[in-house]
Amino acid sequence: MTQTAPSPAHPVQQRYADPATEIPAQWNPVLEVLHAHKSVRRYLSDPVSPETIRLLVSSYVGFVDAALAAQNAVVAAESLGLGTVYIGALRNDPEAVAAELNLPDHVFAVFGLVVGHPDPAEGTKVKPRLPQTAVLHHETYDLSAQREPVAEYEQRIGEIYTDQGLPFSWTERTLARLASAASLNGRHRLRESLAARGFQLR
Repeated sequence: MTQTAPSPAHPVQQRYADPATEIPAQWNPVLEVLHAHKSVRRYLSDPVSPETIRLLVSSYVGFVDAALAAQNAVVAAESLGLGTVYIGALRNDPEAVAAELNLPDHVFAVFGLVVGHPDPAEGTKVKPRLPQTAVLHHETYDLSAQREPVAEYEQRIGEIYTDQGLPFSWTERTLARLASAASLNGRHRLRESLAARGFQLR
């Protein structure tokens, strides 16, 4: 049985919010799922079946890095029609998270991952990402080649932020998160938190 995927034109252009984005020469159902990823923020109360959970957990086998394992779980979940969203805020107060989860020493929650049935009333959209020309370098790092595509992205994502009632500038939003210790929402204590969990960093 062969499996085919629709044309890549729509999902690729949707992901980067740019109709001029180059279309990949090769395409498959896995790439279709990756480009269609949405950070789902509202879920239905329908439980995820134990069979599905076991399938998702199997995505972790063989991976020792939490981020790689989680990303594979996301691909597996979304291929089954489920929604996902990472919760980086767990790093804002690692001690409280550890207490809530009853984690033993030397265990640290890197992030959370919500998996569930997306609420269709939410109307979640694909969030455009930076184009490859802004993040991909060949042989050596080239800042000058990034400036124009980043400026173009700033305009595209700003229009989407405006539709969502958010401040226009992606650049300003990014810099604001790093402006001070207070803007890090507790993450300035990560070294201290890791030490408290038993990670003696040098």
